[in-house]
Amino acid sequence: MLGLFKWDLHHSLPDEPEQRLRAVHLLRAVAFAFGPGLPWLNTWPLVASAIADEEDRYQDEDIVWLLGTRLGGYLVTDVVDGVTVYRLFHDDLRNILREQWRELLNADPEHEEAE
Repeated sequence: MLGLFKWDLHHSLPDEPEQRLRAVHLLRAVAFAFGPGLPWLNTWPLVASAIADEEDRYQDEDIVWLLGTRLGGYLVTDVVDGVTVYRLFHDDLRNILREQWRELLNADPEHEEAE
């Protein structure tokens, strides 16, 4: 699954390493949520900023951006007590984003063999 997600990340955001890092930070925040998922309001941007180790780096517009990309398709939504929560669609993806996230940001998978 690592290779497939890495391929999708690089092809969804080609020639945009900063945007790939942004997407990985935002998805990693969700990867640390357990149970039904991570609520957006007052939580998701704060967790993503903490993961990036930069206070107030991420805001609501970053979440809107992610959900508007095809990478938003890796998220499942649910409603708990009237609050929309987000979680990753598969536990393997959660483990990759928690433990192997730096590998996702390496060179484009199609060009790794050529380099």
